[in-house]
Amino acid sequence: SLAVEIFHSFIMSFNEPRPLNKVISFAQCSWSSAIAIILFSVSLVSHGILDHSFYHSLPANIRSVKQSLDPYELTHSYGLFRRMTGVGGRPEVIIEGANEIDGDWKEYNFWHK
Repeated sequence: SLAVEIFHSFIMSFNEPRPLNKVISFAQCSWSSAIAIILFSVSLVSHGILDHSFYHSLPANIRSVKQSLDPYELTHSYGLFRRMTGVGGRPEVIIEGANEIDGDWKEYNFWHK
């Protein structure tokens, strides 16, 4: 998870042999961790749109950061998969046929949809 990776990188920064390297490594870990946490928080907004109760439970400042970063397209929701499936599922065409005009219609099931 993200928290484990951040924790591990801070531990590794304290294992640097020289004091100056410790300071530089700690600053790099702090900067990288802050960016990773911001991007993770902003991506929650994109995925939270699928569930309105979750979306409205997100802090307003995270939603405003997402809106300000939208021109840069840093995060997206599911992309093509989301467009295909959506909230109500993927629309499908059902093909039915009958042997006679007045006969019973039956659905043709396909192996691969």
